[in-house]
Amino acid sequence: MIQVPRILDARVFSSDLVSIGVVAKIFLDNDQRRLIFLLVKPGPFKRIKILRISDIEIVEDDRIILFKGCSLKHKKEISYEKIPGSMTTFIGGKVTSSKGEDLGKVRSSSYRESDGILENIRISKNAFVTMTSGGYLVENDDIISLTDVEIEVDKEKLIKIGTGLSDQMSNFGVKLAGLRKDAESLISSREKSFLVGRTSSLDITDAGGHKIIAKGEIITEDHISRASKVNKVHRLTLAAGSVEIRSKIQKKKEKK
Repeated sequence: MIQVPRILDARVFSSDLVSIGVVAKIFLDNDQRRLIFLLVKPGPFKRIKILRISDIEIVEDDRIILFKGCSLKHKKEISYEKIPGSMTTFIGGKVTSSKGEDLGKVRSSSYRESDGILENIRISKNAFVTMTSGGYLVENDDIISLTDVEIEVDKEKLIKIGTGLSDQMSNFGVKLAGLRKDAESLISSREKSFLVGRTSSLDITDAGGHKIIAKGEIITEDHISRASKVNKVHRLTLAAGSVEIRSKIQKKKEKK
């Protein structure tokens, strides 16, 4: 599948993988809704060449490989005026329903490798199809009319793609809550048994200054749970351990 605008700047290789250049422009026959030629720019001081769709054997995300024995025409041999259709790819074109409703703009389009026929277009009211609105996919058969700047489609045949940003943020919130829950569960029963009942040697607060436990308080499971939610369990453990260490030091002194 040939995808626009992804194919722009794709590197073109001969059948024996010799670099020929990069795709600079695309020629499209709007009446037939298919790609005709790709304009290949070899590099500085070299003549621009025209690549027929029929010369393409393999299309990947960032490269095109040609059939063995195909010869590219130079730009002078095929002038722009003799190429049917136009150079548009509909990208940015306004999309409306048969009732004149604004459905957004074209963000990308896909074509068959074999003959360059348009397969579908992706539309969205925002610039990033999968980030801010999710967007829709419209098959070629469901496009009612198509011009350089405006496309009319059958609204009932729109296919929802991706997810909206609000949905993604909501999902992120759910995942974050899950991670916090998992963090709490990571505190083993052994750690809890070590902390519960011990005395805190420190005042421990969260980032907002809210007290988790006061110095001298007996540590409970509630203290541990609150500490884990704000990543303060290590601090609580230190506070509990300090009392134990001081107690042992004091006992040694008394024995002496």
